[in-house]
Amino acid sequence: MIISFLFSSPDGDISPSAEDLEKPFLISPSMPHPYLALGDYFNAARSFLLEDHWDGLLNASHDQTGKPCREEEIRKIIIRSEKQGAFYHVASVEIEGREISRKFSLVAAMTEKSRAVLERECETLGFLHNRRPSSTLPRIYFRGDRDIVRGNQKETFSFLLEEWLEGYHEWHVTRDGTGRQYLNIWDQGKGYYTASDKLFFQLFHQAARTLTLLYDPETACQVRPWHHAAGDFVIGNLKDEPSIRLTTARGYEPLLTLPGKSPEKTLANLLFFFLDMGVRMRLDRLDGVSEVTWIEGNILAAVMEGFFAALNTMIHEGYFRETIARDFLDLLKSFSPPELISAFEPLIETYQQGGQEELTIIMENLPGHVEELCSLKENFALSNPPSGS
Repeated sequence: MIISFLFSSPDGDISPSAEDLEKPFLISPSMPHPYLALGDYFNAARSFLLEDHWDGLLNASHDQTGKPCREEEIRKIIIRSEKQGAFYHVASVEIEGREISRKFSLVAAMTEKSRAVLERECETLGFLHNRRPSSTLPRIYFRGDRDIVRGNQKETFSFLLEEWLEGYHEWHVTRDGTGRQYLNIWDQGKGYYTASDKLFFQLFHQAARTLTLLYDPETACQVRPWHHAAGDFVIGNLKDEPSIRLTTARGYEPLLTLPGKSPEKTLANLLFFFLDMGVRMRLDRLDGVSEVTWIEGNILAAVMEGFFAALNTMIHEGYFRETIARDFLDLLKSFSPPELISAFEPLIETYQQGGQEELTIIMENLPGHVEELCSLKENFALSNPPSGS
């Protein structure tokens, strides 16, 4: 069995040289590890998969397609470094052999903070899969730690093996030479391309629907935090209608704490969820890495339609009472523009947690955002809930 290490690049795979493997491992995009090299990371990943969790890897390969995967059939395993983020290093793991082709995502964390975040994500993903098995979240397989020793020093990697979202791509807002803003789909196979108006609307519609379907009416728990800048939503399957998936769930908790289970509290919690989602849908970093940017375009209409589409589904599934969509729309329509601005006040503190740059962008654009919301809500009409099973 051949074990290969590769680097992913826009121009194709790169096979690292011995010198490349001795370069410092990056804890984050701008922070090299004080003594670990890239080769140490690759060796830790290989040992984690082949020595610590070999049976788990075989079982995951079986679960992925339903067909048995035997050790003797495997000819090659490729560990490909894909992306270094603020918290994690992400690699793909390909298993190849006679009539075998499997691909997984291997997430690595090594600081105390990032390992804690990874553990929380793993628990959250497992919980949400049990709560809503048909969710758009990636399936998780197994997690564990692997020590790596270099000289007389030791470091620990935490790894998580999960589903690789094959055929799905990040997207980010960008600007052309004239300053015009548009949305770029980062298709690594066919090249980057600009989202059409229709695709733009579908993307935000499905993203809002996904987040709302994962909302818990009883506790007001929701997937948070999430960020477009981190590539938390990806898009694929563009032949007929795009498919939007969440790449992770870092946490699941209420946005604000409003105790009680009265219908009024249910509506208030849902209002804060809706208002917050509408604002956060409009935040990205230019080209995914540059300054925080307010996304222009017909986002709010897409968010409203996706939100109410999810409410209809949840009414049918018994999560909400039958009148919740009408009650919520009536509540929303009862607000004047100044009252809606006031309704955002409890959310401002949560926006401060995102840093001054993000808060400044929100506060600059909030009046126009509220004005647009007021215009939309007056003309919004409810569709009929889904019927049947």
